[in-house]
Amino acid sequence: MFKVLNYKDFNQELVEQLMEFTYKESTYEIFEDSYLSKIDKENEYEKKKAHEKFKSDYYNFIESFMSSPNDSQFIAVIDKDNKYVSGVRAIKMSELIWFEEALETAVDYRNCGYSTTLIKGLIRHLEGEKCEIIIAHVSKFNIESINLHKKLGFELTSKKVIDENNKYCPNQLQFEYKIKRKLS
Repeated sequence: MFKVLNYKDFNQELVEQLMEFTYKESTYEIFEDSYLSKIDKENEYEKKKAHEKFKSDYYNFIESFMSSPNDSQFIAVIDKDNKYVSGVRAIKMSELIWFEEALETAVDYRNCGYSTTLIKGLIRHLEGEKCEIIIAHVSKFNIESINLHKKLGFELTSKKVIDENNKYCPNQLQFEYKIKRKLS
């Protein structure tokens, strides 16, 4: 079942549920670039500490994202038997543009249609928010996500992906979905 979770739903149990699959699925590149690059990779103790720090920081990020009292961001999830199996963050960029971030599906639930159901639900939900464009950044190595976005009507753009630190991300592709409005 598709659900939208926002700050009104926030509690520690929710953060724990989201962490259960999003931490495992979070971008390993971030861990590699931001945590492992600063340590001796041969030192098991340092690697363990880096993993603990990453998990703690990621937990704090999810907690902060979910507890921020505004209507310009939310997490959409697929709930199967009271367990979140797929999720995506959505952030309002402007009055008409939303950003889809971090589409994640638990490993045991892949290839079952949950990501498709999730993104279709996200599109329907954002239609009600008067959204006109949904932007998604996808790793050029994530063939499954590229194919999913194309299948659902997202178009690959030629725009370069720039991160929140104004750094060019050569391994990221930008997709856009234009919401089709019915003429009244």
